[in-house]
This record gives sequence, C-alpha cells and structure tokens, in this order.
Amino acid sequence: MEESTPVAKVTALLVSYNSAPAVKRCLTALEASANRPELEIIVVDCGSSDDGPTLDNEFPGVTLLRLERNFGATKALNIAMRTAAADYIFFLEPQVLVRPETVAALAARLDADESVAAVAPLLIDEAGKALTEVRKLPSPEGLAALWRDPDALPVTTVDRAADMVAVGYPGRQALMVRKQFIRAFNWLDDRYGEFGGDLELAFQIRRANKKLVVLPAVQADLVAAPPLAVDSAGAATLHADRAHGVSVFLAKHFGWFAGFRFRLSALLYTLGQVATFRSPGFQFRVLGALVNDQKVDGTQRSL
Repeated sequence: MEESTPVAKVTALLVSYNSAPAVKRCLTALEASANRPELEIIVVDCGSSDDGPTLDNEFPGVTLLRLERNFGATKALNIAMRTAAADYIFFLEPQVLVRPETVAALAARLDADESVAAVAPLLIDEAGKALTEVRKLPSPEGLAALWRDPDALPVTTVDRAADMVAVGYPGRQALMVRKQFIRAFNWLDDRYGEFGGDLELAFQIRRANKKLVVLPAVQADLVAAPPLAVDSAGAATLHADRAHGVSVFLAKHFGWFAGFRFRLSALLYTLGQVATFRSPGFQFRVLGALVNDQKVDGTQRSL
C-alpha cells in the first residue's frame, strides 16, 4: 500500500532579491521544522544576479518561482499565494530563522482561535534580546513620518508573560495569515510595489475586527543582514516606492485628496532637502522618482 503524501497545512513564502546567503540560512532553518511534512516552502526570486535563481538545486524540497525582473514584493507575494497549496500563509523574510517548533505553534493558534486572522512569533536578536517593541498601525498623519523614517512610528510593548498580545503593524518579517482572509479582499493590492502590502494587510485585519497577535512563547531568531547593495538610483527608487505606497494607502482608505496632499508634501520636503544641500545629487534622484510616481514594478532599471 502506497503511503499518501501529507497535505500542506502551511505555505512559507520568501521573496529573494540578491540575498542568496540569507535565504539559504532561512531555508535550512525551515527544513528543520518539526512539522516539515506539512510545510510547503515557496521562494520567489525577483530577477537576482546572485545564485538565488538556482537555490532549488541545493534545496530540492523547495518550490522556486523565477521572475525575470524585480516587480516588487507585493506582486511577488501575490503570484506565490495563488499557487500556494496550504490554508495558512507564512510570510517570512530571509533574515528570520525559525526554530523547530515555531511554524507548528503558530499554526496551532490559528487552528484554536477563529477570531485570530494573523499571528507572529516573538523575534530574538543575535545578542539574545527579545524585540518586544512592535509598531502600531499608523494614523494618516503618522504615515508621513513612516515615509521619512520607518523607525519613527509609535510602538507597543509585547508583554513576555502574556499568552498572546494584540498588535497593530508587525510588518511581514515573520507573519502567518489565513489564506482565505487574504483571498476575501482579492489578495494584496497590486498598486503597491515593494512597500505597502503589509500595511494594507494590517489595515484589513483591523477593519474586519479580527485579531493580529504576537505569541511571546513562540520565538524565532533575527539575524542581522547586510544592507541591500544598490546604487544611488536604486536607493532613490526604493525611497520613492515607499512614498508611492503611502500615497496609494491614503487615497484608498481616506480619499483621493489625502493621497494627493501626501504626494505634494513629499515633493516639497524633498525640494527642501535639495535647497539645503543635504545630499543634493541623491535628493534630485528622489525628486525625479517622486515626480514620476516611481514604484518597484519591473520598469525601473536600478533594481
């Protein structure tokens, strides 16, 4: 009698762009998961120039989707989610290393509580310190600060003694979500490029009166990764992409004028940076990208 193949319960999704060493470490940790037979792993490579497009040679149990260009994380994740076999989607960034019990414990909480739409582990840095500060979902006014400095957002503190802690905007470093919930609002909005999909997801969870929680007893390790090696044109595109994401989010949920007003304020702020001679060459690039409403969508030449 032939043994049946275990049905995937969780699909882990990674987006890779010139980050092969980190992706390899992340995949090695996933392969050691206690529930590996129930775990599907999909890596979307966004036109990397390193050995990312050949990772399936080293990890034959991983599905590798190769995109010819960098279309941005939102499109990459949507492509992967449409092919995912499992009911739970585990967004995972390459610098996060799960522990053997992490994936199963997160899935168990979704199994047990229908009011929870998404769940995240507590991240532990390389010094062994628990990263207990998690960003709050920003107000429309706070989004301007998010564009200029992602670390400027107000945070909430995770109580390590609690069973679970409700949070507003944990990002997608390590976040398990019900696939049916994302499908219900027609996946992530493709108007976002690299930035914005995780913000949209957090907003939709709050609007649906569902819970987004961190489980302090379930942990994963955060490994410092070298910054993405991009030239000034690439950095300007990423900066403009973040502004584009904020503009899309504001226009979608707070009205067209809110998005327009933010774009205008971003342009005026950048003009001020040029006028004060703060990295004028870079700021001119940012200004040009903002004028063109540039996002990471495969049309840019710098990424």
